[in-house]
Parts: sequence; C-alpha cells; structure tokens
Amino acid sequence: MEKVIYLNKNMAELCKSYPELKQIMANLGFKDIMKPLALQSMGRIMTIPKGAATKEIPMKKIVEVLKQNGFQMLHEPDDMEYTDKNSEPAIVTAQLNEKEILLKGYIQRLTGG
Repeated sequence: MEKVIYLNKNMAELCKSYPELKQIMANLGFKDIMKPLALQSMGRIMTIPKGAATKEIPMKKIVEVLKQNGFQMLHEPDDMEYTDKNSEPAIVTAQLNEKEILLKGYIQRLTGG
C-alpha cells in the first residue's frame, strides 16, 4: 500500500491516516505534535508547509525524510513557489492570521503546564 501525503491536508488528518508520521515529524523538529492536545487543536489548521514555514524548517529536508520513510508527496516543493531564507529553500505560505497566532499561544501555554 502506498503512503501518499497530500500537502494541503492538515496534520491531524495525516497523523490519523499514518500514525508513524507523528514520530517522523517530531524528529524533524515538530516536537509539539507528540502532545495530543496540540495535535487535536493546532493540527486541525496546520499543514506541513505551514508548519515548515512557522518552524523555519526547509521543505526540501522534510520531503527527503518523508521519502526515506516510504511516503510519496502530492504537489512536491519543486511545483511550489520558494523564497530564499538563510540560503535554504522555504515554502512561501500565507502568514498566520491573528486568530491562529492567538490560538497557538493559548495551546503553548496549556501544554506547557
């Protein structure tokens, strides 16, 4: 069975389809994905490209690791627009709107104790 990642799907959906994705993404720097509350709330609005832009993790690196773990990407970064940030490619995504920023702050405080 092929493991296909649709980059426009949110992290909650992707992790539900592929539970092993949580650990892979955590190893890439998305540590909060291991917290159930964060995955349930922020995971519903966060996609891999949005998360990469937020965490400043190059999409090229994420795609390479996912491919090494048997995943196939739909709409790979080569098909997307890039911006040069610190000499590494990063996907151009829309800025998080004010509600998303507030929600992220609330969740970080809740998960932090």
